[in-house]
Parts: sequence; structure tokens; C-alpha cells
Amino acid sequence: MAEARKALAAGRLAEARTRCEQAVSLDPQSAEAHALLAEVLHRQGSLGGALHEMTAALRCDPDNSELERRLRELRDEQDRALAPLLRGLEEPSPPRRLLRRAPMIKPSLPRASGVHLPEWARAAILIGVAMLLMGLMPRLMSGLGSVLGWVIGALITLFVYRDARSLGMSMPVTLLWTGLIFFATFFTGWYGLLAFLAYLVSTRMHR
Repeated sequence: MAEARKALAAGRLAEARTRCEQAVSLDPQSAEAHALLAEVLHRQGSLGGALHEMTAALRCDPDNSELERRLRELRDEQDRALAPLLRGLEEPSPPRRLLRRAPMIKPSLPRASGVHLPEWARAAILIGVAMLLMGLMPRLMSGLGSVLGWVIGALITLFVYRDARSLGMSMPVTLLWTGLIFFATFFTGWYGLLAFLAYLVSTRMHR
């Protein structure tokens, strides 16, 4: 282990790792070998490997307070590294009702008179038109119907993802809806449209 420590101190990480791994293979119960290998892996940027080896070291010597302290430091470092990712999963985008309160600069264009349909009704109309097109296009042009179906499926999937996030849904729920509609659209055809209509109804009934 002395040679491994010298190699680590000199920055020869590959050599230090090789010597530590040899020491661990010769004596798997050596807490010193596991702990030094953990430090080498940490210097090489392998935080997961360092955690694994330091845990093994503490398992070999459970009463060693220094190993326990070092393992706690490595776990804290891992938590800090994962924190931005976890925040991205746990903090959804601002709900649409909050976004509507934000000041926006809009061009002063005259509004068209007539009946103003809610968003879910316009989406349902678009889906109805898409269903009609998907039913007629294969009869008019061979092969074009399948291409159109793929395009519409991709647009529906993208819409559901952006809409769910804008409504403030958590990432797991958003991915659940998006995955359901994606697989239903691309692998079962018409069931994808039914799943999309179910999404619209379930998200708009409470608004």
C-alpha cells in the first residue's frame, strides 16, 4: 500500500489504481486498500466508484470514525451533484393560469367578431378533421395516409407534453400521458386519438 500511496501523491493515478486493485484482490477484507482505492477513483472523477469502495472499507472496519466521516462527505458530494437534476424533475413549469397574469406586449390587432371556442373544443375539432383526413387519404393517394398519420402522431405527442407542463403537471405525470399517447398513436393508430381526447377531457373538466 505504501507504493500505491506514493503513486497517488505523485499524481500517477493509473498506477495507484492498479496497485490498490491488486491489494483488494489479495485481501478483500482490507479496509485500508478499499479506502485508498476510493480516493484514487474520486481523483479520477468516478464518484460512484469512490462511494462503492468507501462503503466496502467501512464494512470491513465499521468502528472507524474517519472512514465514516469520509463516506459522509462523498455522499454529500453526490447529493449536491444530483440536486439540479432532482429540482428539474420536482419543479414543474409555472401553471398556465400564472403565465396568463404576466404582462405581455401584444400587437393592437382588431379581434374578429363571432363565437370564441375554448381551447379544448378547437383541439377536438382539429382531431376530428385529422381523423377524416386519415380515413380519406389512403383512398386518394397510396402510401400518403401512413406518412400523414406519423406526422399527426408526432404533433399530438409534442402538444400533450408542452400542454401538460404548462398546466403545472409533475414530470412523472407528464411523461405518463405523453408515453401513453405516443405508443397508442404510433402502434395502434386510432387508439391514439382516443387517448388524446381522453387527455383533453380529463385536463379540461376541472378548469
